Amino acid sequence: MTLDSTPADGQAPGSCFSGLLDGAEFRHELERLCSSQWGWGTPREVKVAVLKGHRRRCTFEISLNTERGCQAVIGKAYVRDRLDILQAMEAFGRAGFCPEADFSIPRPLAHLSGLGVRLEERVQGTSAKELFLHGNPHERIAAAGRCAGWLARFQVDAPPLRGKVTDPAAQIPRWQGWTDDVASLQERLGDKCRLLLQKTAIRGTVPRFIRVLRIAWQLHRRARDSVRSANGSDRPR
Repeated sequence: MTLDSTPADGQAPGSCFSGLLDGAEFRHELERLCSSQWGWGTPREVKVAVLKGHRRRCTFEISLNTERGCQAVIGKAYVRDRLDILQAMEAFGRAGFCPEADFSIPRPLAHLSGLGVRLEERVQGTSAKELFLHGNPHERIAAAGRCAGWLARFQVDAPPLRGKVTDPAAQIPRWQGWTDDVASLQERLGDKCRLLLQKTAIRGTVPRFIRVLRIAWQLHRRARDSVRSANGSDRPR
């Protein structure tokens, strides 16, 4: 088995999990899953590439050359076992977010509690992030519509989850900081964020939409900057 512990995004080192991913127990579990659970046969070659490395978690891709051809799965490793995430994903599947649905999540394939690793299907296709950063205007609009549709479906049909309860009032200063960041880049969008924040403070609800809006604007800003650089017009305005 070969291991590349350098994250593809270059955000943080993935070496803290390299011992686990290159260990005998992990290789044994992969062989067991391929042969007895997934029906792919004994893997002839295994390559593990870290996609994102963080201090307490790591995302990696496993490429397998098996008796049934080449396969690929996504793995998530954690410092402590996160069985709760697997249970949440299974609950989403029962609520209709299954692979066959228009709006879905990756299908969990296996959970290795002893290693703190969860394995998921590798979803084919281009990610929304790639479309926002590198797609043409039509592709970006279509991707934004799909993301909005998924979020709307999630708000309506997602099952209630157990976990830490966040006090909205304690989070308002943090959301205000996000709003100020957006307003510094685009005043009209900042005004909309302020209006949403005011309604949130009055109603006392947790505003997932503010975080989504901030992330979407960050992606838009990156895409705008990359276009300016490509056109040779990356200069202060």
